[in-house]
Amino acid sequence: MGKGFEAGDLGPNTIVGSAAFNLFMIIAICVSSIPTGQVRVQKHLDVFFVTATWSVFAYIWLYLILSVFSPGVIEIWEGLLTFTFFPLTVFTAWVTDIKFLHRQFMPHRYRRTSQGLVATEGEEMKMLGANGSAGHKSYVSFY
Repeated sequence: MGKGFEAGDLGPNTIVGSAAFNLFMIIAICVSSIPTGQVRVQKHLDVFFVTATWSVFAYIWLYLILSVFSPGVIEIWEGLLTFTFFPLTVFTAWVTDIKFLHRQFMPHRYRRTSQGLVATEGEEMKMLGANGSAGHKSYVSFY
């Protein structure tokens, strides 16, 4: 606001560079803090994929507002819309973490295992048919 909404020489580059440095430092510390000979496995990647998707979107959005919509100028609507993306990011990560959509729209006859989503035993018996032969395939979804 002090310079009439002009970025100046270092504004956007400082913000993007600082964010990239912080991200790489966090990853480096997390990787280097694991003791030698031990392995850590991330079992639930749902929230990771949400934040990764939002991160890619953020860089694309940054390119669009700096180069396409209004080159070299950040307009008020772009700033306000960009500001609303953070609460949306947190909200979608939270919804993913509590598995709201999974519980809301997934039939109760399925259960989640470490191998993916499988039909419960009663549903598997229906798929086998009366004579015990596999009339239908049992579907397993990995996500």
